[in-house]
Amino acid sequence: MTRAEAKKQLKELGDLYKELPWKIGDAYIHLESRFGEKLPGLAMACGLSDYQLYDFVRMSQLWPQDSRIYNVPWSYYRDAGGDVEVAKRLLDAAVRNGWSRDQVRSARKQLKERMDEYGSTVSDRPTASSVEGEPGQDVRVALGDVSNHPVDSPGDNHP
Repeated sequence: MTRAEAKKQLKELGDLYKELPWKIGDAYIHLESRFGEKLPGLAMACGLSDYQLYDFVRMSQLWPQDSRIYNVPWSYYRDAGGDVEVAKRLLDAAVRNGWSRDQVRSARKQLKERMDEYGSTVSDRPTASSVEGEPGQDVRVALGDVSNHPVDSPGDNHP
């Protein structure tokens, strides 16, 4: 095997690794719908914990194949949360701003806190369709564009 062939094979394996959570979740959903019952012991047979399998299946249910439009790892989808409309906005901001997973988690936490504070009715949820920013930009700055609610600075006093 040449060096180029080995590098190509490693890239293909890396790509497959990134797709595995989706593939496992999708396959489980297919088996469950075809046989009409949960398949006991499947997690162990796959070498996964029950939690891992649950996580893969939950994400595949939340994000059907045709809605996985963001070129980010599976873990970003998971970290963006279970509210798909909010998650879409966070993932859009992550792609546009070059956020890390930590920044996605931080943004989700801040947005959830803001939604809890101001209410989480549909009209109160984030509505901006785009976020401008620089790679690695402070999440608070970019989140001001994702939400209808103000983003406080750490030193701001509340009335």
